Amino acid sequence: MADETERRPGPIAAHRTGPPPLLEALRVALAAETRGTLDAAAASCLRLALDAAHPPPPQAAPPPRRPRSPTEARAMGLGPTRIRLPKQRRGFNQEATVGNHKLFVRTGEYEDGTLGEVFVDMHRVGTAFRSVLGLFAIAVSFGLQHGVPLEKFVDRFVGTRFEPDGIVTGYPQIRTALSIVDYIFRVLGIAYLHRKDLGEPVEEGLDGPGE
Repeated sequence: MADETERRPGPIAAHRTGPPPLLEALRVALAAETRGTLDAAAASCLRLALDAAHPPPPQAAPPPRRPRSPTEARAMGLGPTRIRLPKQRRGFNQEATVGNHKLFVRTGEYEDGTLGEVFVDMHRVGTAFRSVLGLFAIAVSFGLQHGVPLEKFVDRFVGTRFEPDGIVTGYPQIRTALSIVDYIFRVLGIAYLHRKDLGEPVEEGLDGPGE
């Protein structure tokens, strides 16, 4: 029993297990009470001890900034995910003819100016060809919005050969095209990637979109 009593911590030893600011505040308050006064210093120590015993909850980290485009998402190290275009967006409408077939190319851009969608329409062609071309444009747009770089599409489809083809009018940088698809991706490469190698030199003031 004697050994157990010796091992049992007393009141002063028990206080030593508390937070150090609280022990200091108790010591100052005890000294002030002995003198019959509780000065401002003792009150300040008590407030500090109370703050140390009950710290404020940690503030939540601000939510990460959402990328404005797939290009920004790649730069931020994010995985592939679809980033939709803003409701109001910029782009260009380009009218031209390829082999006497009128063609309209319309684009939609993200806030940072990168390409996010492509629409293609043609006149004087069959319904089946127009439908396939429209679906092809939708597939390309879907890929762009999921982070496929435009460079991949340009490198893959420039040089594609099929009819209609031939002389191009309405787009000064391109004078001939091997196909509609060849023309579309040369236009996009010039406008958004500044690929001057995809076109021909033009007179000043006759540049197309993106130049």
